[in-house]
Amino acid sequence: MLSEIKLQPDDQGLDLLAQFQLADCSRSARLDFDVYSNTPEPDRKNMLRKARLLRQSVNDFCDALEAAAAEQKKATKKRPRKSA
Repeated sequence: MLSEIKLQPDDQGLDLLAQFQLADCSRSARLDFDVYSNTPEPDRKNMLRKARLLRQSVNDFCDALEAAAAEQKKATKKRPRKSA
């Protein structure tokens, strides 16, 4: 996993360059959350909304994954193992 956030000067102020990347062996996904100094305020707010939505989505996924893993473990303990 890679994340990078930097402020880069430009002629009008500072550009905010933000990247969030997930990688698993040969697969990867990168999300860019760049906001330039001349970006309108509604677009800035939308960028933050999307980042918060991403955070909530990942948290929801983790919660569901933990619940499913616990259910799997519980169900596995109840079943007798087949002998070879």
